[in-house]
Parts: sequence; C-alpha cells; structure tokens
Amino acid sequence: MDLGERRGLCPKKVSLLAAWKAQGDNGLSPRPSTMPRGATSVPRPRPLHGVILAAGTSSRLRSVVGPLPKPLLVVGGRTLIERSVTRLQEHGLASLTVVVGYGADALRPELRRLAPAVRIVENATPAQNGSMRSLALSVESWGDGCPDECLVVEGDLLYGADALLALADAPPADATVLCSGPTGAGDEVWVRGAGGRVAAIGKGGASALPVLGELVGLSRIRREVLHAMVAGHRKGGAAAAKEHYEERLAAVASSWEVRAKVVRGLVWAEIDDAAHLARALRDVLPLLDRDSGSVNASD
Repeated sequence: MDLGERRGLCPKKVSLLAAWKAQGDNGLSPRPSTMPRGATSVPRPRPLHGVILAAGTSSRLRSVVGPLPKPLLVVGGRTLIERSVTRLQEHGLASLTVVVGYGADALRPELRRLAPAVRIVENATPAQNGSMRSLALSVESWGDGCPDECLVVEGDLLYGADALLALADAPPADATVLCSGPTGAGDEVWVRGAGGRVAAIGKGGASALPVLGELVGLSRIRREVLHAMVAGHRKGGAAAAKEHYEERLAAVASSWEVRAKVVRGLVWAEIDDAAHLARALRDVLPLLDRDSGSVNASD
C-alpha cells in the first residue's frame, strides 16, 4: 500500500505528493503548486519558504514547560518545533526562517540541530508585542530578498501532511489561510467572509459575517501582501504593538485576495494551555502518529 492509500488521499492529492517528492530530497526541494484547471501535466512547483513564529512567552503553559519556550514542549517523544520542522522538510524546503523570543537561548541549539541552514530572527521584546511584530521582523530581515511567497506557521501547532497538501492544492490567491471545521478546543479564532473570500479573523462571536472556518495557523502569503501587512503594522505604532498577524492579514483583505481553504475533519491542535495539551494528547496525537488523518476539503 502506497503513501496516498494509507492516508486515504484522493488521486489528485496523491499526484501532488508524488510531484513534490520527485523534486529530490536534499532538504531544499520545492513543493508542488496548484494544478490549473484543464491542465494535463503537473506544473513546476513553487519553492517552499517556511516562516515559523516561535517567539511567544508561553505564559499559559508555564506550569507544564517551566522556563522553556513552548516550541520545546515534548509531545509524544518529540518537541513541537521538531515535529513542525520535520514535517516541512518532508514536503520540501527552499528556506526556513524561525522567529525566536522568549527562551531564545534554549531554542537556538535545537533549531541548528534540526536545520543547520535555518535563518534565526530574534524578537527581543516578545512580552510587549504580538505575532505580527515577529512576522514583520522576519520580512524586514530579508530586505530585497523577500521570497515571492511564504508559508507562515505558528510555533505551537500539531499538524499532519494533509494540512500542507491542502494548502498546496488551494487555488491561486494573494494569501490563503488554512481553516478547519469547529474543533471545540476552546479559545478558537474564527475566519469570516463569503464565497471563500476572507473579510475578518478573530475570536469575537458578535459578527454578521458568516463563519468560513476555524483558523489553523498555517497560511500562504505572497510577498506583496507581506509588505502591505508590515507597512500597516509599522504605521500603527505603539497601538499596533500587540497585533496578531492574522488580524493584520484580515485588515489588508479589502485590498488583496485573501481566501480560506477549509478542510473539514482536519486533524490538528494548537497548544496554548494545559487543556489544549490534554486534547492534543488524547484526540490528535494518536491520529497523527498513525498517519490516519482524513481530508474532506471544500474551497
């Protein structure tokens, strides 16, 4: 039984995975792009440039991780950061940037071990700002060398291959945010809009906009959109210091095509507190480690 059959993936996703792997496994291999409608062959994949946001203070999980940063939380024998970096490497990386902050000195050696060519950017004041500041620091560190598109990954996620394949298979857009159906995990972030087009992202429930799905924390964002996000964030000054990247992405959605890729039944978890960790260990990790997550995607 091949990899696609074990995962229960449809033939289109199997072909994307095969194209991905066919590029070679040198740690810097590109990923597949979306098959255009009516195409008869798989187009040349776009390079995968990963950005992991791992600067948070881990304040709600301190009783479990102690003084360590949350990405060094061991789940099923491996740290969260190892699981994420390894997953990205399996799907081809042209480059990897990780933004560190709280516990940076503990995290750096692990990152160097996992990916010797990793670019490490430091958010020196993570307690005073939010994830958008970390993303801004990453984008600014590239200067004129910012990639055409980045995969932005939150540093406290458990996710499987299906999540990355779903994003690879998403229709072209200026930015694509991965969403699932409701997880019931608590502290959910909702993506709202219409026709797959994102108009708002946040935790609040009082909105007339339909819910498209629950934000997972994996997003494809083009360079031009990243620059617009950074410009808006910097213009906001001190008032925008604690802004989350998804809030700024929603703020620019009126000017750019930001779409939701909704994957019903996606197996994933964000680990922000002890309750999230318990759910991850009980309901998510066994499925991921058996590589038996199923996908039922709708755009």
